[in-house]
Amino acid sequence: MVKDLYTLTHFEPIEDIAFTKNAVRMLPTKGGILPCGQGERYIHSLQLEFEGRLALGVAAALSEHVDSPYSIIDAVRVRGFHKVRKQQEEVLNLPGSVIRELALEYGGRAPVTTGAITLTVADHDIRFVLPITFPPEDVPLYMQAPHLLDAPHYENLVLEIKFADFKNTHAPDTTTTETWTAFASAVGDPRVRVSARFAQFGAGGAPDFVPAPVWRSYEENTSSDITAGKVGARVKEIDTGHLVRALLIKTGVKFTTPTAGNSVFASLSDTILDNISVNYALDKYLTKFASFYALKEAQAYFDRIAPSTGYGRIDWVPQHDTRTAWDTSGLIGAPNVYLKADVTGAANQAVGVAVEEIRGVPVGI
Repeated sequence: MVKDLYTLTHFEPIEDIAFTKNAVRMLPTKGGILPCGQGERYIHSLQLEFEGRLALGVAAALSEHVDSPYSIIDAVRVRGFHKVRKQQEEVLNLPGSVIRELALEYGGRAPVTTGAITLTVADHDIRFVLPITFPPEDVPLYMQAPHLLDAPHYENLVLEIKFADFKNTHAPDTTTTETWTAFASAVGDPRVRVSARFAQFGAGGAPDFVPAPVWRSYEENTSSDITAGKVGARVKEIDTGHLVRALLIKTGVKFTTPTAGNSVFASLSDTILDNISVNYALDKYLTKFASFYALKEAQAYFDRIAPSTGYGRIDWVPQHDTRTAWDTSGLIGAPNVYLKADVTGAANQAVGVAVEEIRGVPVGI
Protein backbone atom coordinates (compact mmCIF):
# COMPACT_ATOMS: atom_id res chain seq x y z
CA MET A 1 0.00 0.00 0.00
CA VAL A 2 1.14 3.53 -0.69
CA LYS A 3 0.63 4.44 2.96
CA ASP A 4 3.57 2.11 3.72
CA LEU A 5 5.81 3.89 1.21
CA TYR A 6 8.73 5.66 2.86
CA THR A 7 10.75 6.78 -0.17
CA LEU A 8 10.25 7.00 -3.92
CA THR A 9 13.80 7.74 -4.99
CA HIS A 10 16.38 5.43 -3.40
CA PHE A 11 19.28 5.62 -5.87
CA GLU A 12 21.35 2.58 -6.88
CA PRO A 13 23.59 1.65 -9.83
CA ILE A 14 22.43 -1.30 -11.92
CA GLU A 15 24.94 -2.22 -14.65
CA ASP A 16 26.73 -0.92 -17.74
CA ILE A 17 25.53 -1.47 -21.31
CA ALA A 18 28.43 -1.60 -23.77
CA PHE A 19 28.11 0.46 -26.94
CA THR A 20 27.99 -1.25 -30.32
CA LYS A 21 27.24 1.04 -33.23
CA ASN A 22 24.03 0.38 -35.18
CA ALA A 23 22.88 -2.29 -32.76
CA VAL A 24 20.31 -2.87 -30.01
CA ARG A 25 21.85 -3.71 -26.65
CA MET A 26 20.40 -4.69 -23.26
CA LEU A 27 21.72 -5.15 -19.75
CA PRO A 28 24.35 -7.90 -19.67
CA THR A 29 22.86 -9.86 -16.75
CA LYS A 30 19.79 -12.09 -16.41
CA GLY A 31 19.01 -12.02 -20.11
CA GLY A 32 18.74 -8.25 -20.14
CA ILE A 33 15.94 -8.15 -17.56
CA LEU A 34 15.62 -4.88 -15.66
CA PRO A 35 16.09 -5.82 -12.00
CA CYS A 36 14.05 -4.71 -9.01
CA GLY A 37 17.21 -4.15 -7.00
CA GLN A 38 17.48 -5.58 -3.50
CA GLY A 39 14.00 -7.02 -3.02
CA GLU A 40 10.80 -6.73 -5.03
CA ARG A 41 10.78 -2.99 -5.52
CA TYR A 42 9.01 -0.65 -7.88
CA ILE A 43 11.01 1.70 -10.11
CA HIS A 44 10.57 5.46 -10.04
CA SER A 45 13.15 6.40 -12.67
CA LEU A 46 16.26 5.41 -14.58
CA GLN A 47 19.42 7.39 -15.21
CA LEU A 48 21.40 6.62 -18.37
CA GLU A 49 24.92 8.04 -18.47
CA PHE A 50 26.64 7.74 -21.85
CA GLU A 51 30.40 8.15 -21.93
CA GLY A 52 32.77 7.49 -24.79
CA ARG A 53 35.24 8.84 -27.32
CA LEU A 54 34.58 9.42 -31.02
CA ALA A 55 37.76 9.83 -33.07
CA LEU A 56 37.10 11.45 -36.44
CA GLY A 57 39.78 10.63 -38.98
CA VAL A 58 41.10 11.51 -42.48
CA ALA A 59 38.75 14.44 -43.18
CA ALA A 60 36.69 16.81 -41.05
CA ALA A 61 32.92 16.37 -40.98
CA LEU A 62 30.84 18.80 -43.02
CA SER A 63 28.35 19.71 -40.27
CA GLU A 64 27.03 18.62 -36.89
CA HIS A 65 23.37 17.66 -36.46
CA VAL A 66 21.25 19.69 -34.08
CA ASP A 67 20.50 16.67 -31.86
CA SER A 68 24.16 15.74 -31.40
CA PRO A 69 25.43 14.12 -29.22
CA TYR A 70 22.16 12.75 -27.80
CA SER A 71 21.18 11.32 -31.18
CA ILE A 72 23.89 8.65 -30.87
CA ILE A 73 21.15 6.92 -28.85
CA ASP A 74 18.61 6.37 -31.60
CA ALA A 75 15.94 4.97 -29.27
CA VAL A 76 15.37 3.78 -25.71
CA ARG A 77 12.67 1.19 -25.07
CA VAL A 78 11.29 -0.37 -21.88
CA ARG A 79 8.92 -3.27 -22.41
CA GLY A 80 7.66 -6.48 -20.84
CA PHE A 81 4.65 -8.73 -20.22
CA HIS A 82 2.44 -7.51 -17.36
CA LYS A 83 1.24 -10.51 -15.40
CA VAL A 84 -1.78 -8.77 -13.84
CA ARG A 85 -3.05 -7.03 -16.98
CA LYS A 86 -2.02 -10.08 -19.04
CA GLN A 87 -0.60 -8.12 -21.95
CA GLN A 88 2.68 -7.12 -23.55
CA GLU A 89 3.41 -3.46 -22.78
CA GLU A 90 5.93 -0.96 -24.12
CA VAL A 91 5.89 1.80 -21.54
CA LEU A 92 8.70 3.79 -23.17
CA ASN A 93 9.89 4.19 -26.77
CA LEU A 94 11.63 7.52 -27.31
CA PRO A 95 14.74 8.84 -29.11
CA GLY A 96 17.60 9.99 -26.91
CA SER A 97 17.17 13.59 -28.07
CA VAL A 98 13.49 13.61 -27.04
CA ILE A 99 14.30 12.12 -23.62
CA ARG A 100 16.81 14.91 -23.11
CA GLU A 101 14.30 17.60 -24.12
CA LEU A 102 11.60 16.25 -21.78
CA ALA A 103 14.12 16.23 -18.91
CA LEU A 104 15.09 19.83 -19.71
CA GLU A 105 11.50 21.11 -19.84
CA TYR A 106 10.13 19.24 -16.85
CA GLY A 107 13.26 19.57 -14.73
CA GLY A 108 13.88 23.23 -15.47
CA ARG A 109 17.56 22.66 -16.28
CA ALA A 110 19.70 20.95 -18.89
CA PRO A 111 20.92 17.50 -17.79
CA VAL A 112 24.68 17.09 -17.48
CA THR A 113 26.67 17.16 -20.72
CA THR A 114 30.46 17.41 -20.81
CA GLY A 115 32.68 17.70 -23.85
CA ALA A 116 31.55 18.25 -27.42
CA ILE A 117 31.81 16.52 -30.79
CA THR A 118 33.11 19.16 -33.20
CA LEU A 119 33.80 18.81 -36.93
CA THR A 120 37.57 18.48 -36.65
CA VAL A 121 39.81 15.47 -37.14
CA ALA A 122 40.49 14.77 -33.47
CA ASP A 123 39.50 12.71 -30.43
CA HIS A 124 36.16 13.88 -29.02
CA ASP A 125 35.33 12.75 -25.49
CA ILE A 126 31.67 13.09 -24.61
CA ARG A 127 29.54 12.36 -21.57
CA PHE A 128 25.82 13.06 -21.15
CA VAL A 129 22.98 11.97 -18.90
CA LEU A 130 19.45 11.02 -19.97
CA PRO A 131 17.00 10.89 -17.03
CA ILE A 132 13.90 8.73 -17.55
CA THR A 133 11.06 9.20 -15.06
CA PHE A 134 8.20 6.68 -15.20
CA PRO A 135 5.50 8.57 -13.23
CA PRO A 136 4.20 11.92 -14.50
CA GLU A 137 6.98 14.49 -14.19
CA ASP A 138 6.88 17.83 -12.41
CA VAL A 139 4.05 16.88 -10.06
CA PRO A 140 4.16 16.29 -6.28
CA LEU A 141 5.61 12.97 -5.17
CA TYR A 142 2.26 11.82 -3.75
CA MET A 143 0.82 12.16 -7.26
CA GLN A 144 3.75 10.22 -8.71
CA ALA A 145 3.38 7.24 -6.37
CA PRO A 146 0.26 5.81 -8.11
CA HIS A 147 2.21 5.63 -11.38
CA LEU A 148 5.46 3.85 -10.49
CA LEU A 149 6.81 1.14 -12.78
CA ASP A 150 5.77 -2.04 -10.96
CA ALA A 151 8.70 -4.19 -12.07
CA PRO A 152 7.75 -7.23 -9.91
CA HIS A 153 4.50 -7.59 -11.88
CA TYR A 154 6.30 -7.91 -15.22
CA GLU A 155 7.82 -10.90 -16.93
CA ASN A 156 10.94 -10.16 -18.96
CA LEU A 157 10.93 -6.42 -18.28
CA VAL A 158 13.83 -5.23 -20.43
CA LEU A 159 15.62 -1.98 -21.13
CA GLU A 160 16.76 -1.75 -24.76
CA ILE A 161 19.09 0.91 -26.15
CA LYS A 162 19.35 1.25 -29.92
CA PHE A 163 22.70 2.79 -30.74
CA ALA A 164 23.47 4.62 -33.98
CA ASP A 165 26.79 5.72 -35.52
CA PHE A 166 28.54 9.00 -36.30
CA LYS A 167 26.09 9.75 -39.13
CA ASN A 168 23.58 10.40 -36.34
CA THR A 169 25.84 13.14 -34.99
CA HIS A 170 27.46 14.50 -38.18
CA ALA A 171 27.16 14.88 -41.91
CA PRO A 172 30.51 13.33 -42.82
CA ASP A 173 32.76 14.10 -45.73
CA THR A 174 33.11 11.23 -48.19
CA THR A 175 36.36 10.11 -46.56
CA THR A 176 35.61 10.86 -42.88
CA THR A 177 36.18 7.83 -40.66
CA GLU A 178 34.90 7.03 -37.16
CA THR A 179 36.47 5.10 -34.30
CA TRP A 180 34.62 4.62 -31.01
CA THR A 181 36.53 3.85 -27.83
CA ALA A 182 36.13 4.24 -24.08
CA PHE A 183 35.96 7.73 -22.60
CA ALA A 184 39.41 9.42 -22.51
CA SER A 185 41.03 6.31 -23.96
CA ALA A 186 42.21 4.95 -27.29
CA VAL A 187 40.98 1.44 -26.43
CA GLY A 188 37.85 -0.18 -25.04
CA ASP A 189 34.23 0.64 -25.82
CA PRO A 190 31.88 3.48 -24.92
CA ARG A 191 29.23 2.55 -22.39
CA VAL A 192 25.94 3.58 -20.86
CA ARG A 193 25.99 3.41 -17.08
CA VAL A 194 22.49 2.50 -15.94
CA SER A 195 21.22 3.50 -12.49
CA ALA A 196 17.74 3.53 -10.99
CA ARG A 197 15.69 5.20 -8.30
CA PHE A 198 13.61 2.64 -6.43
CA ALA A 199 10.50 3.06 -4.29
CA GLN A 200 10.89 1.58 -0.81
CA PHE A 201 7.92 0.14 1.06
CA GLY A 202 7.65 -1.21 4.60
CA ALA A 203 8.51 -4.75 5.65
CA GLY A 204 5.38 -6.21 4.07
CA GLY A 205 6.04 -4.61 0.71
CA ALA A 206 3.09 -3.75 -1.52
CA PRO A 207 2.08 -7.01 -3.22
CA ASP A 208 -1.46 -5.86 -4.04
CA PHE A 209 -0.49 -2.43 -5.36
CA VAL A 210 -0.75 -2.21 -9.16
CA PRO A 211 0.07 1.31 -10.41
CA ALA A 212 -1.43 2.92 -13.50
CA PRO A 213 1.49 3.22 -15.94
CA VAL A 214 2.44 6.25 -18.00
CA TRP A 215 3.15 5.23 -21.59
CA ARG A 216 5.51 7.41 -23.63
CA SER A 217 5.72 6.88 -27.39
CA TYR A 218 7.04 8.82 -30.38
CA GLU A 219 6.02 9.00 -34.03
CA GLU A 220 7.13 11.15 -36.97
CA ASN A 221 5.06 12.44 -39.87
CA THR A 222 7.08 12.82 -43.07
CA SER A 223 4.13 12.77 -45.47
CA SER A 224 3.54 15.21 -48.33
CA ASP A 225 1.43 17.31 -45.94
CA ILE A 226 4.67 18.13 -44.13
CA THR A 227 7.07 18.37 -47.08
CA ALA A 228 4.72 20.10 -49.57
CA GLY A 229 2.70 22.04 -47.00
CA LYS A 230 -1.00 22.06 -46.26
CA VAL A 231 -3.60 24.20 -44.51
CA GLY A 232 -5.38 22.23 -41.80
CA ALA A 233 -3.13 19.16 -42.01
CA ARG A 234 -3.84 16.19 -39.77
CA VAL A 235 -0.41 16.04 -38.20
CA LYS A 236 -1.01 13.26 -35.67
CA GLU A 237 -3.94 10.98 -34.87
CA ILE A 238 -4.43 10.71 -31.11
CA ASP A 239 -5.37 7.41 -29.50
CA THR A 240 -8.32 7.60 -27.14
CA GLY A 241 -9.46 5.80 -24.02
CA HIS A 242 -6.81 7.11 -21.64
CA LEU A 243 -5.66 10.24 -19.81
CA VAL A 244 -3.37 12.31 -22.03
CA ARG A 245 -0.85 14.24 -20.00
CA ALA A 246 1.05 16.00 -22.81
CA LEU A 247 2.09 16.12 -26.45
CA LEU A 248 5.69 17.13 -27.17
CA ILE A 249 5.98 18.40 -30.75
CA LYS A 250 9.29 18.46 -32.65
CA THR A 251 9.66 20.16 -36.05
CA GLY A 252 12.61 20.36 -38.41
CA VAL A 253 14.48 18.95 -41.39
CA LYS A 254 15.71 15.37 -41.46
CA PHE A 255 19.23 14.30 -42.40
CA THR A 256 18.68 12.37 -45.62
CA THR A 257 21.55 9.87 -45.59
CA PRO A 258 21.78 8.25 -42.15
CA THR A 259 22.83 4.64 -41.85
CA ALA A 260 19.90 2.38 -42.71
CA GLY A 261 17.59 1.92 -39.72
CA ASN A 262 18.66 5.14 -37.98
CA SER A 263 16.97 8.54 -37.95
CA VAL A 264 18.10 12.05 -37.03
CA PHE A 265 17.16 15.69 -37.57
CA ALA A 266 19.76 17.85 -39.28
CA SER A 267 18.13 21.07 -38.07
CA LEU A 268 15.09 22.21 -36.08
CA SER A 269 12.74 25.14 -36.69
CA ASP A 270 9.94 27.06 -34.97
CA THR A 271 8.41 28.29 -38.24
CA ILE A 272 6.97 25.13 -39.82
CA LEU A 273 3.62 25.01 -37.98
CA ASP A 274 0.92 27.65 -37.45
CA ASN A 275 -2.68 27.56 -36.21
CA ILE A 276 -2.05 24.46 -34.13
CA SER A 277 -5.02 22.83 -32.44
CA VAL A 278 -6.02 19.59 -30.76
CA ASN A 279 -9.35 18.60 -32.29
CA TYR A 280 -11.94 16.17 -30.99
CA ALA A 281 -14.20 16.63 -34.04
CA LEU A 282 -13.72 18.10 -37.49
CA ASP A 283 -14.80 21.59 -36.41
CA LYS A 284 -14.26 21.45 -32.64
CA TYR A 285 -11.00 21.98 -30.82
CA LEU A 286 -9.94 21.45 -27.23
CA THR A 287 -7.04 23.90 -27.33
CA LYS A 288 -5.61 26.15 -30.05
CA PHE A 289 -2.53 28.31 -30.68
CA ALA A 290 -2.13 30.91 -33.43
CA SER A 291 1.55 30.11 -33.91
CA PHE A 292 4.23 27.70 -32.76
CA TYR A 293 5.77 30.55 -30.78
CA ALA A 294 2.45 31.05 -28.97
CA LEU A 295 2.36 27.33 -28.15
CA LYS A 296 5.92 27.40 -26.79
CA GLU A 297 5.35 30.50 -24.68
CA ALA A 298 2.02 29.24 -23.32
CA GLN A 299 3.83 26.33 -21.68
CA ALA A 300 6.93 28.33 -20.75
CA TYR A 301 4.60 30.51 -18.67
CA PHE A 302 4.32 27.56 -16.26
CA ASP A 303 7.72 25.92 -16.77
CA ARG A 304 11.00 27.11 -15.36
CA ILE A 305 12.68 27.06 -18.77
CA ALA A 306 11.69 27.68 -22.38
CA PRO A 307 11.60 24.76 -24.84
CA SER A 308 14.54 24.32 -27.19
CA THR A 309 14.27 25.50 -30.79
CA GLY A 310 11.95 23.23 -32.76
CA TYR A 311 10.15 21.91 -29.67
CA GLY A 312 6.79 22.83 -28.16
CA ARG A 313 4.68 21.06 -25.54
CA ILE A 314 0.93 21.01 -25.08
CA ASP A 315 0.52 20.02 -21.43
CA TRP A 316 -2.80 19.32 -19.73
CA VAL A 317 -1.08 19.28 -16.32
CA PRO A 318 0.55 22.75 -16.39
CA GLN A 319 -0.07 23.47 -12.71
CA HIS A 320 1.32 20.16 -11.46
CA ASP A 321 -1.97 18.37 -10.75
CA THR A 322 -2.62 15.12 -12.64
CA ARG A 323 -6.36 15.48 -12.07
CA THR A 324 -6.40 17.99 -14.94
CA ALA A 325 -5.07 15.50 -17.53
CA TRP A 326 -7.21 15.25 -20.67
CA ASP A 327 -9.64 12.35 -20.25
CA THR A 328 -10.26 10.79 -23.67
CA SER A 329 -12.28 7.82 -22.39
CA GLY A 330 -15.47 9.41 -23.72
CA LEU A 331 -13.96 9.65 -27.20
CA ILE A 332 -13.35 5.94 -27.82
CA GLY A 333 -14.23 5.22 -31.42
CA ALA A 334 -14.41 8.89 -32.37
CA PRO A 335 -12.89 9.33 -35.87
CA ASN A 336 -11.55 12.86 -35.56
CA VAL A 337 -9.29 13.17 -32.52
CA TYR A 338 -6.08 14.60 -33.87
CA LEU A 339 -3.40 17.29 -33.84
CA LYS A 340 -4.13 19.82 -36.59
CA ALA A 341 -1.91 22.58 -38.02
CA ASP A 342 -1.16 24.72 -41.03
CA VAL A 343 2.16 23.50 -42.43
CA THR A 344 4.70 25.56 -44.38
CA GLY A 345 6.21 22.90 -46.58
CA ALA A 346 9.84 22.26 -47.53
CA ALA A 347 11.87 19.28 -48.63
CA ASN A 348 12.78 16.62 -46.04
CA GLN A 349 10.76 18.18 -43.24
CA ALA A 350 9.27 16.10 -40.45
CA VAL A 351 7.03 16.64 -37.44
CA GLY A 352 7.57 14.31 -34.51
CA VAL A 353 5.11 13.94 -31.65
CA ALA A 354 5.84 12.29 -28.30
CA VAL A 355 2.67 11.30 -26.44
CA GLU A 356 2.48 10.86 -22.66
CA GLU A 357 -0.66 9.05 -21.54
CA ILE A 358 -1.76 7.56 -18.23
CA ARG A 359 -3.33 4.16 -18.80
CA GLY A 360 -5.90 2.68 -16.44
CA VAL A 361 -6.28 3.39 -12.74
CA PRO A 362 -4.09 2.28 -9.83
CA VAL A 363 -5.29 -0.76 -7.83
CA GLY A 364 -4.61 -1.39 -4.16
CA ILE A 365 -3.56 2.13 -3.42
